[in-house]
Amino acid sequence: MLLALPMLGASAQNVKQEKLDSFLVVMPQSFFDRMSASYNLAVGLQNKQTTPLMTGVDFGFEVLPRLRVILEADYTVGLRSVDGNRTFDGAFTLGGGLSYRLFGGKGYTKPAQGKDALELQFTAGGSVGKVDWKQNYYDFGLLYTTRHRLSICTPFMGLGYRYVNSHAAGMKNYGGVYATIGMRF
Repeated sequence: MLLALPMLGASAQNVKQEKLDSFLVVMPQSFFDRMSASYNLAVGLQNKQTTPLMTGVDFGFEVLPRLRVILEADYTVGLRSVDGNRTFDGAFTLGGGLSYRLFGGKGYTKPAQGKDALELQFTAGGSVGKVDWKQNYYDFGLLYTTRHRLSICTPFMGLGYRYVNSHAAGMKNYGGVYATIGMRF
């Protein structure tokens, strides 16, 4: 019992120090705590007779306390209206980018702490394989994420701007605003 008393004192001092440093951002300790995966759906505004619909997954890794590296795979469908006929062109795309968390408190990636966050995200990529809509894209967005204390899932919503440099015959370059919703794990 006497041997345990110094440990209790050290534990209480550690709690006091955490309260003093609560404004600091602490990097999660585990490799797996820094990893994330998300699924999203997005729709863009119509521009040049094209309305993009996008669905995808991305995998992230927090390399610094607020900075994540992202790898993403999307399937994009361009709904078009040409001479009164409605058609669609699809593209499977792969890309990558960076996400910077503007705010969202200490230990945000730990499920035990519920925090909201606002992220600035930039991604770029291109189509792969034999697809109808050959393209390169550049994407800039703002995501709002919220996490409940007891959940490992983080819903998010966002707005962004996507520029698509089309390489397919009959498809013009697209630039437009989009809205997205999704779930991060």
